[in-house]
Amino acid sequence: MNQMSALGINPKGFDRLLSVRFYTQIVRSQLEYGLAISPVSATQLKKLEACQTQCIRKTFGGSTRSSTKFMLHLVNQSTMKERVHILQAKFLLRSICSPDDTLVAKFLPHIRSSSSHSQ
Repeated sequence: MNQMSALGINPKGFDRLLSVRFYTQIVRSQLEYGLAISPVSATQLKKLEACQTQCIRKTFGGSTRSSTKFMLHLVNQSTMKERVHILQAKFLLRSICSPDDTLVAKFLPHIRSSSSHSQ
């Protein structure tokens, strides 16, 4: 986020909507990397939420006591918890609906049989 501040992404730099788009495409994509395929613990989720809160506050110039729920709603962004659920659902849907020649489709029968043995 400090590198983005150097580019002018702060309350007095670019337009807020443009700053949020920069955040969504650059910072948030790095925060979301791997969330679809890995289990996320409650402590990890809290850290991700705290990071997002800090970034949104820097973008909007909010104080440490200001709520970011309103800011996220203004720019049509979801919380990190919601994003984890969305990304995992998309991954599952893609893996189920993938063509037969993909690697995931080849592993699905093995994954299904191994998960039934572990119970």
